[in-house]
Amino acid sequence: MMTHGYMPAGGMYDWHEHPGVEEIMVVVKGTGLVHDEDGEYGYEAGDVFIFRPTHSTKYQTQQTKKMNLYSSGSKYD
Repeated sequence: MMTHGYMPAGGMYDWHEHPGVEEIMVVVKGTGLVHDEDGEYGYEAGDVFIFRPTHSTKYQTQQTKKMNLYSSGSKYD
């Protein structure tokens, strides 16, 4: 499954998880922060993140730029 998403400038997608699904996130546009259980990471266009199915994640954008991303998840056995 592939999802194309947007987040407005200053937006946040709070802590969430996808049990049993490994998530790959590709940032197409924007800058901000990605949080997971191991830390906090800045992102910009071209960055790729891979999240294990057991990890919780949170995303937030900078105040002045919206985030444009593709996210794909696959069942993790």
